[in-house]
Amino acid sequence: MFFFSTRSHTRVSRLILYILMVIFIFSGCRELVKTSKQAYIIDENDISYHHDDATEKKINFDFKKIRLSSVLLVVKIGGDLKTCSGTVINGDLDEKYVLSNAHCFYKDSSNLFALTTSQINELCQDLQVFIFMGDDNLDDLTNKRGKCISGSLHLSTLLDLSVFRVELPSDISDIGLSLGEDKLQGTVMISHFPSYSGGEKISMKIFNMDLELPKQAFTFKNCAISGLFAENLVKSDHVLGYSIGHSCDLESGSSGSGLISYDGTMAGVNWGGVELTRNDSKTYVNGAIRPSVAKEFMTSSFSDDNNGPHLTEVEPQIMFVKADKNITVKKKNTGYGAVRNGCGVVNAVKKDKVKSVTTESFLDQ
Repeated sequence: MFFFSTRSHTRVSRLILYILMVIFIFSGCRELVKTSKQAYIIDENDISYHHDDATEKKINFDFKKIRLSSVLLVVKIGGDLKTCSGTVINGDLDEKYVLSNAHCFYKDSSNLFALTTSQINELCQDLQVFIFMGDDNLDDLTNKRGKCISGSLHLSTLLDLSVFRVELPSDISDIGLSLGEDKLQGTVMISHFPSYSGGEKISMKIFNMDLELPKQAFTFKNCAISGLFAENLVKSDHVLGYSIGHSCDLESGSSGSGLISYDGTMAGVNWGGVELTRNDSKTYVNGAIRPSVAKEFMTSSFSDDNNGPHLTEVEPQIMFVKADKNITVKKKNTGYGAVRNGCGVVNAVKKDKVKSVTTESFLDQ
């Protein structure tokens, strides 16, 4: 039989207590808000491959131009292919650009930070840009491709945005949308290329491979901007501070698509969704980068100081509404960041880049 001294017994008790505290902390670590590159179907699936005349009449813009301006991106990453959505944006002097997501160009987040200039340029050279992938263009798809102009691809790790200059087929002229003003509410639509298993496909041969590419689809029903994200959520993940939430259905492959107002302007760039846990119940909200943020990113990417492909890092103004008291996020340093969901550290946010507004949010109801 072994006996411990009082001092040894105290040390053992403290060690056991410490171990129990560690187990408690990690077992109790719950995800309160989960930002993902997964897109969500909210309630019923409202994605459609057809549009009716009644819906088109509600849109105060040339609907064909919206269809033309929504493009399918096929990205070659090593031996793998990824599909994403994108939108042709009007530039100066008749130049055209395509806005999408940065995560379309890498396998995981660690890969993006390691990309070299030559690798980014290679992604641009191999990029396939398909135009008008709908029901009525199956006769000659090979001539409906755009091309990423060499040296023009720019990616943002902070904003999850990508942009490149695009060379379009000579027979396509009436194409390209404009970035609108930031909106905190209103009815919108999405033109995108969902690639889920139940989606419609078009057979195509690319890189000597026979592929089934997603067709152009639309989200009209139950599609509206919900507002800004709450302050404590923004501090848990900075991308929410550059975004607006919305109720429009997205799917795999919808990443990078445009959130489009009924006046034909871009109201955001879709990046995925957020899973919220409030009082043990889950809520899903899809998100899009605000147009003002996308404008600042494009301006910085193609300034005289930024020649050639590279990672563009700008810090646009973060915006949020008052905190949702039902969803708590443990703070690390006020104004500079937070512990993500109580489980890990996120990027710091500077105080002078944060702005609070009084608009009510869907998260504060």
